Amino acid sequence: MKIPVIPCPTPFIDHVAGQVDGIDLPLRVWPAVDKQGEEEKGLGKRPWVLWIHGVELFSSAFMYGKHYVPNVWVIPAFRSLSYHVVSVSYRFVPQVTHDDIASDILTAYEWCKTNLSSVLGEENVDTDSFICAGDSAGAHLALWCGNHLSPRPRVVVDIYGLTSLDDPFYSLCVPDLPLPTLGQHSTEELESDLNDRDPANAVVTSAFTLELPPFTSGDDLKVAWGIDYTPTEKDVRRADLNVYTFKNGLKMANIFRKYRFEAEEEYTKELQRWSAMHHIGSKSSGYPATVIVHGKADTIVPVTQSHQLAAKLRKMGVDVEENYIDGADHLFETYLAGPEDPMWEKAVVPVINFVRKHLG
Repeated sequence: MKIPVIPCPTPFIDHVAGQVDGIDLPLRVWPAVDKQGEEEKGLGKRPWVLWIHGVELFSSAFMYGKHYVPNVWVIPAFRSLSYHVVSVSYRFVPQVTHDDIASDILTAYEWCKTNLSSVLGEENVDTDSFICAGDSAGAHLALWCGNHLSPRPRVVVDIYGLTSLDDPFYSLCVPDLPLPTLGQHSTEELESDLNDRDPANAVVTSAFTLELPPFTSGDDLKVAWGIDYTPTEKDVRRADLNVYTFKNGLKMANIFRKYRFEAEEEYTKELQRWSAMHHIGSKSSGYPATVIVHGKADTIVPVTQSHQLAAKLRKMGVDVEENYIDGADHLFETYLAGPEDPMWEKAVVPVINFVRKHLG
């Protein structure tokens, strides 16, 4: 198994949105550019994209990932519309809760509202005209942002997002998960890591299994991420912990700390509180236009979850575009580099056209 090494797009600007329990919450800003790759000026106040990452392969249960570069198609797609893109970070479980993760997203959003005008130039960005977008767990958060930000995003881009966290599917054991373990960690060591609840130990960046040796060299990772990041044993251990939670059906119970709930019914209500199929409802009038992209053969997030969400939104009068890709599994579009890729026309162009319709 090997992933493509595609250089991080430039130019970009790194900032820190805030700090929680001594942990920085960095973000990366890609300004709109012209065909020569230079910052584009004179187009007036352009929209921007708040991108929330999931993870590259087999989902991560909020356990690892990075904000340094979105899925490869994201920057060229939105730069083709002369939009700015902001990729935000959040702390990972098990040291923090899902509430903490959502709070980190709000911190990043508030930073953008306050600071993007000075970073990009007041004449170049309309801070009220923006999109929330993400993939997988990131799309789950983008859908939540659709009715929890003020002002709301104009469009939500949902790339195979989880919409019903209470689905028993997410508690299934996956003993044949096609990801190797890289270290020699005992079950006792992994269980100890899984029970670490100290927020001071949280991280916002951790390489996933295939971004670590022997699959990816340190030099290649620096090229892809656009930063001098050297993975350590902590990255390896966290990657192996993710595999452990998947194989043993512990994903949701870990994220939402199931042990805190005395009754199964209370735990289910907590899962529903964060699920788009429940938090988007009759009180969500004015929910943003939403474009959904999902592979029909997704083995990580059932495509039926997108079908159900689209039907609900449409019933509410929301403009919804559905794009289901034949034979495509989870994260099928992660490394689409540009229009030269035959999948670009199927997976990316409909997103571009839908967004253009609503924001110009």
